[in-house]
Amino acid sequence: MRMRREYTNPEPLTKKQRQNQRKTERQREQRAHNSEVQDHRLRQHQIALADLRSREQWAKAKRTAAKTSLPPRSSKTPNSSASVIEGKLVWD
Repeated sequence: MRMRREYTNPEPLTKKQRQNQRKTERQREQRAHNSEVQDHRLRQHQIALADLRSREQWAKAKRTAAKTSLPPRSSKTPNSSASVIEGKLVWD
């Protein structure tokens, strides 16, 4: 058979216990605040890194576009010159 437990009011907290509770609560609030500040700094850092990467990629794309803007040299273009000697076409 189960014994019934009777509810008893907890004893009132001592002055030291109340002080410790307040101290613990202040520490929790400080930790929460520090965590928020740290998260904010991390987000700002990640945004700055993403911006830097984006700028680097854009600059790289501009460099490669500048290099490829010249028409490519073909191996089919003649490197020699033609001249006519005694009515005949001669390639030099």
